[in-house]
Amino acid sequence: MERFTAQELAQPDEERAFRLRCDSRNISVARWLVWIFGLISFFQAVDGLERRDAGAVTAAILNIILCVVLRPVLRFMAGKRTANWIAVISAPLRPYPRGLIVVFLLIEFALIALAGRTAQAAGIWFVIAAFVLLPFCLAPAEYFLIHGGIVAAGIVMSLMLPGSWMAIVINLATNHSIALTINLVRNWRFRKRFVVQWRVASAQAREELRIRGELQTARELQLSMLPAGSPDIRGLDVAALSLPATEVGGDYYDYFELADGRLAVVIADVAGHGLSSGIVLSGIRSGLTILSDQIGEPATVLVPLQKMLRRTGGPRMLVTIAIAVVDPRRCCGSVTSAGHPPLIHYRAAEGRSVVLDTESVPLGVGLADEFAKRELALAHGDVLLLHTDGVYETMNRKDEPFGLDALASALARHAPGHDAAAIRDNIVADLTAFRGDAPQGDDITLVVVRIAGDAYNPIPS
Repeated sequence: MERFTAQELAQPDEERAFRLRCDSRNISVARWLVWIFGLISFFQAVDGLERRDAGAVTAAILNIILCVVLRPVLRFMAGKRTANWIAVISAPLRPYPRGLIVVFLLIEFALIALAGRTAQAAGIWFVIAAFVLLPFCLAPAEYFLIHGGIVAAGIVMSLMLPGSWMAIVINLATNHSIALTINLVRNWRFRKRFVVQWRVASAQAREELRIRGELQTARELQLSMLPAGSPDIRGLDVAALSLPATEVGGDYYDYFELADGRLAVVIADVAGHGLSSGIVLSGIRSGLTILSDQIGEPATVLVPLQKMLRRTGGPRMLVTIAIAVVDPRRCCGSVTSAGHPPLIHYRAAEGRSVVLDTESVPLGVGLADEFAKRELALAHGDVLLLHTDGVYETMNRKDEPFGLDALASALARHAPGHDAAAIRDNIVADLTAFRGDAPQGDDITLVVVRIAGDAYNPIPS
């Protein structure tokens, strides 16, 4: 069933599917026979020239021309790339592959038999024709038509050409009757086996499409949970990006504008990725939304999230989360972390990036509710980079990680003179160039928070 897409397999039309499978098989066999018939006709033409038999040479040359013309047509019908003019000429024949093959075989054997120029030679080729038909998969009526046509043509040619014709007629009738019986039995068995395989594959395809639909819905739902745009807070320039590794990712970020002009930036990462991680993230987001009026004090929010995850997430469901609270008026802030990768702080005055150690345990671990917290002194032009481990653990084809130091260096390189969106895009470009054609192994999420030049003058604490 590898020739069919999931959408095709999901269709219930068994008869159409069987015809398509037979057509594909017939075209494949015919493409090989074109070469064989062309080679036979070439030798017949050479033999006719030696015997100075103009009729034999003419029949052989006509057969060679037919093979040369038919080869690109069959290639087009097999779905292969061909010249545009061949596609235009062949397009009207595409709905009728069986008719084309039946006519092709009848003409081929007639020309090959004529090139033999004797009743015995013609009879031999018409007998061979009975067994050349065995690889083809045709309808019963088509088998009767082609076998009957070859037998009739063989009888007529045996009467027209010199030689004994009675023995030829008997051989033709006997061999084609045997071949026809074999064709009908093999076709029946092939059809029966195909229908069984088709029904199994069709059921699997429908289930696969159902799962794909549900995953797409889950992906759309998860993406809808992410902020639609950046927060509009004077003094802050914010840009973010999340690239799931699968249909449903395990990363999440969000913004919460506080009443006193501060901004809380949340970034989280569920262990693993996929549908189960997406479900947990939806619970985390719901909890943050409900507790958003307390998020200015991150620890008061993380404690109930910890309890929720312990009760509902299972022993292996861990979530790392970091909440950065930034005050652009006072040019200060803090970051509270539960096992999340360290925030990177670009200090514009020093022209360097600092990795802030916030070592702690993730949510879901059955330990005390203790979270790491760091106070931040900020200045105009400073940049905070929140990220998930999928960023610095990005692997290239050599299984080498990008690394946290390289991420800090990239921030220091791109931060000067750029807004948050440009910094984000440049870091992602570095990651993409480093990864090359290696697959994305984990979700990639980063949030860039820049203290803009139009921030308020710092207010003393």
